Amino acid sequence: GGEGDGVLRDLHSFPTRRSSDLAKVSDLVNNSEVTLGQLAQRKAKNAAVRAFASKMVKHHEQALREQAKLVKKFNVTPADSPTAASLKTDGEKTLQSLEASDAASFDALYVKSQVDGHQKALDLLDTSLIPSAKTPEVAEALRKGRMMVAQHLDEARALPTK
Repeated sequence: GGEGDGVLRDLHSFPTRRSSDLAKVSDLVNNSEVTLGQLAQRKAKNAAVRAFASKMVKHHEQALREQAKLVKKFNVTPADSPTAASLKTDGEKTLQSLEASDAASFDALYVKSQVDGHQKALDLLDTSLIPSAKTPEVAEALRKGRMMVAQHLDEARALPTK
């Protein structure tokens, strides 16, 4: 496994965690996707990769707005957790490696990070988050999110890496 395995392991204990942890993790993931997408819009050479990056920015900004509504409605304050800290570190490492990459390797590195990240998110949603949702509204939001993640994964896998 890769460096994200620890994050996945931590996230599998989510059913016992509070909504505030979930809110923080979701916030970190969506913000990271927006930042990576904005970088890819500037650095990617391939038009399809740039278009995908634009979609990631748009969709994850939308997810942040939707989440903000739920957080407000349920009066949840996003809280730090070991999982959130680990995700933040992984996200920063990915961003640094992409920022440091040369033009020739950027597209392939960005696409790999998108495939890996969306696959991890899908696994997490299926094995832990959706089954442990505490309210029908949270379960529905997670299922909607899952549909988007699966679509993003399929699109990322189809992107050119040369």
